[in-house]
Amino acid sequence: MRSISTSWYWAAAFAVGAATTVVAVGCADDRAPLLASGSSGSSGSADACILHDTGCPCATDGTVVACGSVKRISGDYISCSTGTRVCKGGAWGECSGDVTTKEVKVPLYARALGTQSPCVGNPCDPSCQNMIDDGSGLGDAGAGIKASDAGLTLEGIVSDASVACTALTVSPASPVAFPVTAMGGPNTLQLTPALLPSGCYVGPVPALWTVDQFDIAQIGSTGLMTLVTPIAGDIVVNAYAGTLSAAPTIVRVTVAATDTSAAPPAYASPTFFSGAGAADNIEILYPYAGTVFPLGQIAPLVQWRDGGSAADAVRVSLRYPATGTAIFNWSEIIYEKTTVPATAIAAQPRAVLPQSAWFAFEQTVARNRSASGDAGIFGIQRIVGGALRTETTRTVRFADGQLKGRIYYNSYGTNLVQNYGNTYGGARFGAATLMIPPGASTPSVVAGSNSASNGPGCRVCHSVSPNGNVLATLQDNYTAVSYDLTLPLLSEVVIGSSGKYTWPALSPDGSYLFSDASSLPGSGGSKSVLYYTSLGVPMLPPATIFTNLKAGTPAFRGDGTQVAFNFFGGGAAPLSNPTSGPTTGDQKTLSMMSFDPVLKQFSSFRNLYTPTTGAAMWPSFLPPGQNGVVFEREIIRSRNGGWGFTRSNCDSRDGACNTTGATGELWWVNTTGTPQAVALANANGVGLPTGPNLHGSGTYTGDDGGGNAVNTTNFNDPVYNYEPTVLPIQSGGYSWVVFTSRRMYGNVSTINPYYSDPRFRDISKEPTPKKLWVAAISNNPAAGTDPSFPAFYLPGQELLAGNSRAYFALEACRSPGAPTTANLCDTDLDCCGGAGPIKTAICKLDQPLANPPLRHCVSNSSATCSLDGSTCGSDAACCNFSSGSRCASGTCTAPPPLVNYGAAVFVREYAATCPFGQRPIWRFFDWQSNTPTGTSIVFTAATRETASDPYGAEVGAGTAAPYPVVTPTWTSGSTTVEDALRASGQLSKPLLRITATLLPKTSTPTAAPTLTQWRQSFSCVDAE
Repeated sequence: MRSISTSWYWAAAFAVGAATTVVAVGCADDRAPLLASGSSGSSGSADACILHDTGCPCATDGTVVACGSVKRISGDYISCSTGTRVCKGGAWGECSGDVTTKEVKVPLYARALGTQSPCVGNPCDPSCQNMIDDGSGLGDAGAGIKASDAGLTLEGIVSDASVACTALTVSPASPVAFPVTAMGGPNTLQLTPALLPSGCYVGPVPALWTVDQFDIAQIGSTGLMTLVTPIAGDIVVNAYAGTLSAAPTIVRVTVAATDTSAAPPAYASPTFFSGAGAADNIEILYPYAGTVFPLGQIAPLVQWRDGGSAADAVRVSLRYPATGTAIFNWSEIIYEKTTVPATAIAAQPRAVLPQSAWFAFEQTVARNRSASGDAGIFGIQRIVGGALRTETTRTVRFADGQLKGRIYYNSYGTNLVQNYGNTYGGARFGAATLMIPPGASTPSVVAGSNSASNGPGCRVCHSVSPNGNVLATLQDNYTAVSYDLTLPLLSEVVIGSSGKYTWPALSPDGSYLFSDASSLPGSGGSKSVLYYTSLGVPMLPPATIFTNLKAGTPAFRGDGTQVAFNFFGGGAAPLSNPTSGPTTGDQKTLSMMSFDPVLKQFSSFRNLYTPTTGAAMWPSFLPPGQNGVVFEREIIRSRNGGWGFTRSNCDSRDGACNTTGATGELWWVNTTGTPQAVALANANGVGLPTGPNLHGSGTYTGDDGGGNAVNTTNFNDPVYNYEPTVLPIQSGGYSWVVFTSRRMYGNVSTINPYYSDPRFRDISKEPTPKKLWVAAISNNPAAGTDPSFPAFYLPGQELLAGNSRAYFALEACRSPGAPTTANLCDTDLDCCGGAGPIKTAICKLDQPLANPPLRHCVSNSSATCSLDGSTCGSDAACCNFSSGSRCASGTCTAPPPLVNYGAAVFVREYAATCPFGQRPIWRFFDWQSNTPTGTSIVFTAATRETASDPYGAEVGAGTAAPYPVVTPTWTSGSTTVEDALRASGQLSKPLLRITATLLPKTSTPTAAPTLTQWRQSFSCVDAE
C-alpha cells in the first residue's frame, strides 16, 4: 500500500480548557450522528459511562462536570440545555443546577486544512472539536493521487497496453441508416467508438461527440444519439478521444411513420394501403397545387370533394421529395369526414394535420432543398366499399424563410368585443382591429372595446406603418386615434377628427403620413397633404405643398423613397404633369412619385397604369429592389358604398342585390422601364381548384338568411380579391402579399361570397368567405409576366367573422445569449443572425433535454470565442479549438483523455492532546465525495500512543460508494472510530491514522472517485 509523504504528517494539539472542579465533557446524548443535512451515520454503541451519563460510577464525591443536551432542532438552529452534573454516592447525578437554554446556529465547516472548529453536529458539547481538510494546497498527496481544490482523485495513466493507439473509428460504418417510424420520439441511435490497433486500450473508449444540427439532435458521452425532432436528412457526427479523431459519420435519417390513433377500427393497420387501386374521382379543394408556403406557419387544413362516393377510411400523406425515393413519408389513417373547424355544420371530407408532422415535413424540405428541391407532395388515398382507390396528390413548395410575425386586420362581426347590434340572431357583435400573434391559432384585440351603444367601441379603417411601429385607426365617429405598437401595453392617443388620418400612407416609422383624399368613408380632405402623425398638423416647407392633388389609398414604399396612389382628383402642380396618361385625376389611374424622406419633398410624378374599365386602387410596393407595385383592379363597383368598397350591392336580408356586389383582381405593374400591368392570375385563383372555379358546385341551397335557394352559377372566385398589402421586405426568396378575398375556402366557407354582414346574414354557424389570404411573388419579377403563386388561407383568423385589410409586421429576431424566455426558438431562422450562408447565431437544444425539449438562441459569432463549458455554435467558436476543444451539443468541451486508473492510497494522521487526567475519544470520520458507478473509497482507522509506537490493527471507518453518486453533504460511517476500536479490543489513543483507499471502476478502470472534503472529530473525557 502507498502512504502519504511525511511532509503531510499533521498533528493538532487541542488545548481544551479545564477548571479545578469543572471538566469539559459532552452532553448525555452527544453520541448522536452529525446533525448536518445528509448525514447517514449512527451513534454506534459507545460506553455511555465514559461520557458521564446519569447513574454512571464516579470516583470522587462532589466532583462537578459540565453537561448539556439537544432539546430541539429547527432548520439550521439547535436549542441546547446546559448545566452541571455532580458526583454523589459514587454515581453521577442528573444534569441540573444552573440550567440555561441557548440557541446555536450549526456552524459551516472550515475550508483551511486542519482548521480546528466545534463539532458541527454537537454544538452543545463544549469539548467536541473537528479537524476539517480538503485538497487545496496539498501538493504531493502520494503516489497515484492527484490533489486540487476539487479534492483528491486518482491520477489517470496511459493505458497499460504495450501498443500505442493510433486511430479512432466509429461503428456502424458511415453512412448509418437511422429509420424513424414513430413521430412521438425521441428516437435514438447507438454509435460505438473503437481504438486501433485492437487491444491498445483497456475498457470502453471515452469519447467526445458532436453533431452539426444542434436544434434537432444530441449525442451523449456513451455515443447514444437522440433525435428530438423527426426531420429527415443527413446529420454529421464527429467523435474525438484524446488527440485522435474519427472520420465524420453521416447519419442518414429517414422518416416512414403512420399514425393510426384516429383510424376506423377495421383499418388500423398501417400496411393496408399497399399497391395501387382503381381510379378515384375526388377533387382536392385545398391546399392548391403549387402553393408556396413560408416556414413556420400553422399546418393547412386539407379538404376535398368525395365525388359522390363516401370512403371507409382515408390515408393522408406528406412526402418529400416530390419525385424519386421519399426520405420523409408520414401518413395518418382517419375517417373521411369531420366537422372541424366548422363544428355547427355537417361534416365534410377534411384532414387535420398535426402541427408536429407539418413542422417536420417543412423542415425536411428546408434542410434538403439544395439537393432535392423545394417541393413536396401531400396525397389522399381512400378505401371505398372495401376497395382500394388510386392516390390523388398535389405538389406544394416551401420558401427558405419564415413569415413569423403579427398580422393586423379589420374584423366586422368579431366575437372578441361587442360594440354593435344586432346580428341576424339578435346578439351583439364587434367591429375592431385585431392581431394574429406569431404562430397563434386565434387573434387578439388591438384596437376596439365593448360598448353598450352602437359605435363608441368600434376601431376600424386602420393603417399600419411599414416597420410595424404605429397603427392609425378610427373611432365610429371618424375621430382618428393612434397606437404605438412597440409598447408592451397599448394606449390610445386621440389625434384629430378630420379625415386626414383615414386610409393614409404612413411613413416607414409612422412619424408622418400622406393623407388620402378619396371618396372612402372618413376621408374628408380636399387634397392630400403631409402631416406629422402625433401632432395632426401639416408639415411646413420645404415639404411639397400640392395645389389640389387628391391621392386615393396612398402607400409609401418600405424605405420611404416612393409613394403610389390612385390619381383620384386634382393635378400634380407644382410638379410637372406626367408625360403620359391623364394630367388630372380620373379616379381610375394608378400613379406614383419619388419622395425624399430627409427633405420631405416629392418629385417625378408619373402614371403607371390606366385600366380600360374599372379603377386601380389600394397599391402596395414590392420590397425595395423588386421594382413593382401590387394593386387591386376594381372591376365592378359596389352600389352599396361606392369607390373602393368590397361590399354587396345592398344591406338587406332578402333580395338579389344582396347576392352580388364589388369584384376585383390583384394586379402588378413594374416601376422601372416601361410600365406593363399584368393580372396576378395565380394569386387570384384562376383555374383553382380545377375548371372554371365556381364558388360552389352549382346551386347553393343552404340558409341564405331568408331561407331562399340562391343560384351561384355566376360566382367566380378569381374576381373576389381586394386590398393587397405587401410585406416590406423579402423573406425566403419571395415577396409576400396578404389580401382580402371572398373566394371559397375549400369546403369550410362555401356560402354566398357576399354574405359577410352579421346583421343581415346568419354567419354564426356557416363561415363567411370574406377572409385573409397570402400569396408568394417570385424574386425579381419580369415585367409583363405573372410572378405570383397560388395563395393560402391565413391561419389564426376568426372563422365566424368577416375579415379584411391586413398589414404585416414581422416578429423581431431573438438575440443569442443566456437562456431566457426572450430567446426561445424553433429553428435558426428565429435567431438574430440565424439566416444566410454564414450564421452568427443558431438555435440549439437545451441540455439536459427537457420534456418537452426547449431550444434557445446562442451565439455563433467568431468575434469572441467561448471558453470550455460555455455555449457555442461551431467548433471554431471555441477558444481552445486549436488545442482540441470542440462544440459538443452547443457547449465547448475538451475531448476526454485516453487514461485508465489504478487504486491508490491517501493517508492522513491526526494527533489529539487532552488535559492531564483526560484522554481522547475519536468520534465519527465524515466525508464528502463523488463516486461514479463502480467506484468507491474505503476508509480505515488505526491508533497509537506515540510516534515511535506501532499502530494497532486497522478498523473500518466507512465506505463512500453510490448511491448517491455525488455526496455534497457530510456523510459518516455506521459507527464512531471509538466504537470500531472497542469492537476490536482497542481504545482511542492520541494518534489516529485514517487511510483512504480510492478504488476505480472495477470492471473497466475508466472512472475514478473523488474525495472532496473530510474531517475527524474527537472529545476529551476523564481517563478513569
